[in-house]
Amino acid sequence: MVSALLGCAASREAGPGIAEPVEQEPAPAASVPEAYRPALEALEEAIREGSNDRARALFRRLELRLEADPAAEQALAAVLAGYDLVLGGRERTAALDLSLQLERISGDREAQVEVWLVARSRWSQELLLLPGALVLSVLRTEMDPRGRSGDRAVLLERDPKTELRVPAGGSARWSLGRLPSGVAGGSLASRLRVDLRARAARIKEAGREYPAEALAARPSRHVELAGYLPSSATPLEELRRAALAPEVGIDSWAERIVRLAPQDYEEASIGLRRLVAERATDLEILDRLAPALRWLLEGEAPGASPSEWRAWARASARTAQEAPRTLDLPGA
Repeated sequence: MVSALLGCAASREAGPGIAEPVEQEPAPAASVPEAYRPALEALEEAIREGSNDRARALFRRLELRLEADPAAEQALAAVLAGYDLVLGGRERTAALDLSLQLERISGDREAQVEVWLVARSRWSQELLLLPGALVLSVLRTEMDPRGRSGDRAVLLERDPKTELRVPAGGSARWSLGRLPSGVAGGSLASRLRVDLRARAARIKEAGREYPAEALAARPSRHVELAGYLPSSATPLEELRRAALAPEVGIDSWAERIVRLAPQDYEEASIGLRRLVAERATDLEILDRLAPALRWLLEGEAPGASPSEWRAWARASARTAQEAPRTLDLPGA
């Protein structure tokens, strides 16, 4: 049966240049001409599957058919309006690249970061983002000198209370407030990972509002180091040399891990997983590699025993066979 895709939102004019969303009731099945049912069902299936390009092509083909059939065009107007809004919202959402930035606030007595939402637009017209409620998922991880780490997670809501204006083909950013980022006593480092989801988000263009489904931003991380640690990032090559080096103690190994730049986490974890799968002893896994991987993988832990870590590493390595081998030890 043809529906209006879960009660798609239409819009009505609520004043000059302002569109107010209203719920659009699905058109009664009896009002859909039989000749158009297959086309509408194909369109609905494409939208449901997220095949937006195919859905837009089917929509335009249906519009052309209806131009020669005014009675059917009138009967299907409400259904097509709902589909058009859904597709329009998806197209505009896809043209927005949203990310988070965490910037260290210098000069404060207490270490803090400011959270910024950054939007870059590839759309040809100015867009207004109405994010509704923004939900920040904050994961804080601490590591001590023995490589032991612990996580704390919290959800925070932010309400910008304003439309976020993104210029055509340009970018803009908005502050979502500050978070404490200091290192707890006895820890080597504290890391924040912040994710964002928007609830009931909408996008407005030229006074018309569109639903913004699954609006989210790429996460961001900030690592705060204990004051006595070097501030320079650990090079991947140095991490490679230290991974199983007996002269590098646990505390020195943990320091190298926390100083690794977040953009190097994935490559480093691939090399360490390969060592777990192929070369490391049980003790090396438990004392060195498992704690390092917990930090790099942000809490993921396949188990407690070396055998569980090996099985997990071998399974995950199969999906990374084409990845760079920067962290392979010589002869691996």
